[in-house]
Amino acid sequence: MTETLTSVTTAYDTCRCVHCTCLACDKRHERPYPTTKGSPDVLRYTLSSLDGQLFDPATFWSPSREGRRKALLAQIRACLNVAIPEAVSVTYAEDSKDTKELQIDVQPSTLVDNGFAGRCRNALNAARFEIARIEVDQKVRFMMPKADLKPSDHIQATTFYVEGMTCESCARTLRQIMRDTPGVRESSIVASFAEGIVRVEYDRFLVSRADVQEKIVGAGYEVSSWNDQTHVSSIDDETEYLVQAQMLLEGLCCESCVRSLTPTLKAIDGVKKAVVTLLPQRAVVVYDSRRLSAEKLGRRIKEAGYDVLDTETTLAHPRAKSKEEKLAVVTNDPSKIVITTTKISITGMTCASCVVAIEQNLKNRPGVQDVAVNLVTANATVKHIMDVIGVRDILNAVEDLGYEAALAPTTNRDSLARQRDEAELRHLARLVLLAFAFALPTVIFSMIFMMALPPTHPIRMAMMKEIIPGLTIVGLISFLLATPVQFGLGGRFYRGAYKSLRYARSANMDVLVALGTSAAYFYSFYAIMADIASKNPDAAELYFETSVLLIFFILLGKYLEAFAKGKTSQAITKLMALAPSTATLVTVDPEDLDRVIKEESVDISLIQVGDVLKVNPGNRFPCDGVVFRGRTFVDESMLTGEARPVAKAPGDALMGGSVNNTTGVLMKALKVGSETTLARIIRLVEDAQTSKAPIQAIADTVSRYFVPSVIALAAVTLMIWCAAVFSGAVPDDWIEAGKSKGLFALNFGIAVLVIACPCALGLATPTAVMVGTGVAARYGIMVKGGGAALESAHKVAAILFDKTGTLTVGKPVVTDSALFTKGTSPVSANEQDFWSLVVALEGSSDHPLAQAAVAYAIESKGVRPHSTVLNGGQYSIGDVKEIPGKGLECVISEVNSESGASSTAYLGSQKYVSAACGIEEDSNGAATEFLEKVQNEGKSVVVVGLRQNTPSGEASGTLLGALAIADAIRPEAPGVVRALQRRGLDVWMLTGDNEKTAKAVGRALGIPMSNIMAQVLPDEKANKVRYLQQTVKKGKKVAMTGDGINDSVALAQADVGIAIGAGSDVAVEAAQVVLVKSDLRDVLIMLDLSRVTFNRILLNFVWAFGYNIICIPIAAGVLYPVAKIALTPWMAGVAMALSSVCVVTSSLLLKLYRPPKMDDDEKPTLYDQVSI
Repeated sequence: MTETLTSVTTAYDTCRCVHCTCLACDKRHERPYPTTKGSPDVLRYTLSSLDGQLFDPATFWSPSREGRRKALLAQIRACLNVAIPEAVSVTYAEDSKDTKELQIDVQPSTLVDNGFAGRCRNALNAARFEIARIEVDQKVRFMMPKADLKPSDHIQATTFYVEGMTCESCARTLRQIMRDTPGVRESSIVASFAEGIVRVEYDRFLVSRADVQEKIVGAGYEVSSWNDQTHVSSIDDETEYLVQAQMLLEGLCCESCVRSLTPTLKAIDGVKKAVVTLLPQRAVVVYDSRRLSAEKLGRRIKEAGYDVLDTETTLAHPRAKSKEEKLAVVTNDPSKIVITTTKISITGMTCASCVVAIEQNLKNRPGVQDVAVNLVTANATVKHIMDVIGVRDILNAVEDLGYEAALAPTTNRDSLARQRDEAELRHLARLVLLAFAFALPTVIFSMIFMMALPPTHPIRMAMMKEIIPGLTIVGLISFLLATPVQFGLGGRFYRGAYKSLRYARSANMDVLVALGTSAAYFYSFYAIMADIASKNPDAAELYFETSVLLIFFILLGKYLEAFAKGKTSQAITKLMALAPSTATLVTVDPEDLDRVIKEESVDISLIQVGDVLKVNPGNRFPCDGVVFRGRTFVDESMLTGEARPVAKAPGDALMGGSVNNTTGVLMKALKVGSETTLARIIRLVEDAQTSKAPIQAIADTVSRYFVPSVIALAAVTLMIWCAAVFSGAVPDDWIEAGKSKGLFALNFGIAVLVIACPCALGLATPTAVMVGTGVAARYGIMVKGGGAALESAHKVAAILFDKTGTLTVGKPVVTDSALFTKGTSPVSANEQDFWSLVVALEGSSDHPLAQAAVAYAIESKGVRPHSTVLNGGQYSIGDVKEIPGKGLECVISEVNSESGASSTAYLGSQKYVSAACGIEEDSNGAATEFLEKVQNEGKSVVVVGLRQNTPSGEASGTLLGALAIADAIRPEAPGVVRALQRRGLDVWMLTGDNEKTAKAVGRALGIPMSNIMAQVLPDEKANKVRYLQQTVKKGKKVAMTGDGINDSVALAQADVGIAIGAGSDVAVEAAQVVLVKSDLRDVLIMLDLSRVTFNRILLNFVWAFGYNIICIPIAAGVLYPVAKIALTPWMAGVAMALSSVCVVTSSLLLKLYRPPKMDDDEKPTLYDQVSI
């Protein structure tokens, strides 16, 4: 058992090769890891390979056995570097003499559980390592720096859902039990009888969740389920435990419904935040689960008159008080474990013993977090870590007990929304047809027969016959046709008006329609009653046709609006259609991986991590993974927007939903279910469409006062016209023959009520945002921030780019090389021998620059990786020796020489190689010229020299050649920088590299030297973003583009954070925009699309405001005295219905968007054409 560990060896931090220097003192030496006494126990994991060898040693060739072991270890460390950040030591097992076993020590601030093993397996599988088992080998104690032990790292909060509490006394009992439990924070204890929950915070090093649960069960209660919040953040010290509920709603018809429901939700005790959106119909509510539950929320929503189709609850992130704190939860949580909930149907259970047997069996399996079996419904709910135990494993475990198990029928939220929208469209279509069935005869009887025909026409005279004194046939028919329309088909407007006035305490569009149609209907009803009372059928004119036609045209407009709105959500529908419903699962012979033993078709929901799947040409990949066997071309255009097929070889990454174009391949599943790239994209698009743009606040404010103002204006209009007509100010010839003065004035009042349309204002922003984010997704751009991000992006005045991995490829490559001599002995330094010597020397190093040199020699110069001879076999290369902090050397011997003549080859810096060869640094003019040139360009230089070994040791050597290595600039980067500058943006570069390298890259990209920020530490990047935000003009925004964890805080600080999709998960989490295909040209598309989308929103507002500003005065009759222009109420209804349709259609035109064309000098440049 290990007692101390004073130095932690990792791939890069303690590298002693010639390429690395200590960041602290700029000297090359091994940097010890600081030690502190009293650290807690740490788990040591042992990884064992499938076939005794974790990889093919030939892949990482080196002349020495030790070199091969080092190369392997470096590769594995690189694999685990991102996936397992909590691993402080990755080494060979102490008793392992070959590459069979590894051991990983995990820092004590890590929540160690089955998810760790799964992430290890995933990371190594992705790099084509075959892992047979991962197990906890032993507990070891070693020293860790105190700085790494944060109190928040090992504090966990858990909510237990407890059954059996019958009164407040039970809650007090449980609170006392929790107080008596060691490790539980007393201030955090919550036990609620009303909610049926117990919530505590506890130190995982002192007490486990199972211990706390056992205390509750021991008191006589049952724990049905639980939820964890790991790594309680320090940014929110409140003892509230926030849960976020995403609720799919039905019944929201306009922005007034949103304004009605939002204050209702916010007024509920325990609700911290509530956002309701019309497109899509969703409510996102953050609430304190001690005082509220999702079920109670659903009941309150139903009481408000809306339906809840589906609810999904998750733990809410702690609220950040500033931009810097956005990532507190992400960066404090070193292990992100995904827990999946699976519901299964079980046949064959007969009693409670069956329930206990199933629960106990499943709970004892690794990766299963919780099990709840219901005997009555014959269903079981299992919470499990998908990386450790999959759905098929769970089903097989139940079936092994003698029961039949199958996945329970599931309802997908997106399919529910689609079904809801389709049902709403069908319902509106039926209403329109019914309204038309009443409107057509109404037009025939009331307008054609009674208005178009002359008074002496037999049909008109027949319609005027009295059934009873004062009641004509046409009057009765009109009443019978209008009544079911007014109170049947028009009932939705009365209900909507009631909900708006009752819950939102404000009037909406339904109020206007209800008032307008009611005025026409009840006026006509009053006229009939007056005619019957006076026994005079001509005493008052009827107005029933206005009510019927108004409702018909408004319903028709609602149908057209719903149809158009359905088109705005097609982006998500198309994305969902990418996932196949089934997959072909294959069983591979472990002795012969090229031999398939069995094939079977399985449901996509049954795929597990590690499965090998067969994908035929033309089929879609069912999940994320890597190519296991075969080569093909893949169409990823629906996910990334890249039209050209991408070549895939064994080990290359695959995205679920992409199409296999050419040949059948086998793939290994690495991410399944909700963790696939496709599922994440769908979630991002959904969230983006829920986010409101700040400009929406204008529409919300106007809409709040719009309807009351219209009602007041209609009343004033009616009073003015009544005063005018009854005072004699209106000439008699203005009033149509046969119409009363009161009806003449009422026409204007009703027209004002009906023509006003707040719906167009409410739809102006969300429809444009929904279509805009869908178009962005089509080009592989995920706008996580939704409307807010789109609005900010169009105001960007300055944009910062991280250098490494963003403007550059992030992978060093050889850019220049030169041979300085043609020496004769002992090696004729021709190009082939020179690069063979480079491979022999650098092949034993695990440094990225060394690997770049080896890769270049093999791929570009055709050097054989296994060659140990030079000059046609005349000389052999011996073992490579590392000179710490200086370089590498090896002995070259003449194969058939009896004298034993030999030379020593050196590789390293110019200073080291010149000194080792016994020559002056500037003795070779060609070498000096080359080295000065590449060093001025900020490149890393490796020099190779040779010195003959003599007994006296006085022989001088020679410089054979040198190579320059640099991080290659992305081919599209120079053009993107030029394009941004031509669009008026100030382009900046941010890097931690030295100033010389930074300026060399900036010069190649065309970035002004004054806009280059070099030697910026990761925690200083956010300060640089903040500095730019203070210098840009008021109202302008700053964007930041990056890819790594060290960019995450800067991305969060920026007004628009843009993450490269291939970068780290933390960077993607912090950004508002994600570029899926990691192409910088998408920055141009995103900025241009944001501009187009925002302009479309403005155009929609111009239309919505302009329509109301122009049409309301016309409806009020301002043009009647001059031009005799007046709108009848039914005409006003047609105009109102079409206004919303026009706004939605305007937004749909965004689908015609095409990216801007780049000028010739803005197009991508090949790597070898880019000079750093």
